[in-house]
Amino acid sequence: MQTAHRPSKTNQPEPESRPSRWIPLVAAGVLLAAGAIGAVVALSGGAVKTVAGDGILTVDFRTDFAALPYSNTTGDTAIGFEVDILSEAATRSELVMEPAESLGEFSPAALHHLWLAEKGDVDVVAQGLFPGLYAYLEAYADDEQFRGIDAARAQSPALFTDPYYLEDFGFAVNVELHPEIRSLADLEAGMTVATYEDAAADLWVVENLVPNGIDVSRVTNGSVLSPLSAAALAGNVVGVIHSLPVIEVLAADIPEIEIVDVIDADVPVAFAVDPSNESLHEALNEALAGMVADGTYQTIYDRWFTNPAGSVVP
Repeated sequence: MQTAHRPSKTNQPEPESRPSRWIPLVAAGVLLAAGAIGAVVALSGGAVKTVAGDGILTVDFRTDFAALPYSNTTGDTAIGFEVDILSEAATRSELVMEPAESLGEFSPAALHHLWLAEKGDVDVVAQGLFPGLYAYLEAYADDEQFRGIDAARAQSPALFTDPYYLEDFGFAVNVELHPEIRSLADLEAGMTVATYEDAAADLWVVENLVPNGIDVSRVTNGSVLSPLSAAALAGNVVGVIHSLPVIEVLAADIPEIEIVDVIDADVPVAFAVDPSNESLHEALNEALAGMVADGTYQTIYDRWFTNPAGSVVP
């Protein structure tokens, strides 16, 4: 664990955040979105079958906030590391993505999105998911703090691709309200930290801080900005633990919020695929492996990040 705040990993300015929404991508194309659906259209009727048929690959992105490594469609055009990675993987699978118009509202919660892949409503979910989420469901389904989540979902899991990102976490504190908290070591039993439900950081808190008497305040809906809002406004929440590059972007606009600790978690982040579509799963993995091998992955990574910590390339 590092206690010094590392320089920002993000390399691109982001447009101002908007409420969550569905955003299709059209013209020949894709639905992308803020908790949204995107579609990818095949160039020439490839061998991989898809939910929509006719060479259309439906992709669900959570893009309701202006922060990396997740995609962002708060501007006129979908941008982001995930967009570029999946676009290249689609091209290598004889698919193409193009932007389109908004469809409507949808929850940004990870399990809501993952459910779309599990049911086969979409082909791919791309929203910073970690493959350990199903083990998380099984391990904590009966725990009161998780409100009896449905562990049965782990019996019919979505397929996860190979990782495309390694995620670290940041611990951000409102230093005006809590100047005494300068690192995780300053937390004491009975204090409360906020996390975003279903995120990898949530599981890290449960496994590493809850046993020490730290309480958890989980954000279950709305923008990912909510944990930081809680840290800034609620006296009982001393800080928030969340994806480092996301929290860096969001905290930059809140003067009283500082990242006082960095958790070197290296949690793998992957795309979730319709479990009935093994051919698509294999195609995306082949594309990702090829991108790593020929340097394309690193080129895309360097376009969005200045710090090499999250790259899957050794």
